[in-house]
Amino acid sequence: MLCPLCRDTTLEPRFSRGIEVDVCPRCRGLWLDRGELERLMDAADAAPPPAAPNAPGAPSSRPVSAPPPDRRKKSRSKRLADLLDDVLDL
Repeated sequence: MLCPLCRDTTLEPRFSRGIEVDVCPRCRGLWLDRGELERLMDAADAAPPPAAPNAPGAPSSRPVSAPPPDRRKKSRSKRLADLLDDVLDL
C-alpha cells in the first residue's frame, strides 16, 4: 500500500503488541486500520506493570522507600507515544 501523504512510498508493516501498524519510512507517518488504535490502547492497559527491582521475596541490601504515587494520569498523547515507541524506532 502506498503512503497517503507521500503518494509514492510503500508503507512498511510493523507490529506492536501483536497488532500490525503501517509506517511510512519517508515521512514517518503512522497509519492504523479501523479499530487498531482501540486495540492498542486496550493492550497497553492490560499489560502488567514492570516488576519492581525490590519485589517481595527478592534479597535487598538496604530498605528502599517507595516514591509517592503519581496522582496525575498520563495524557493520552504521552501514553500513545510510549505505546508506539517500538514502532516508530525506524
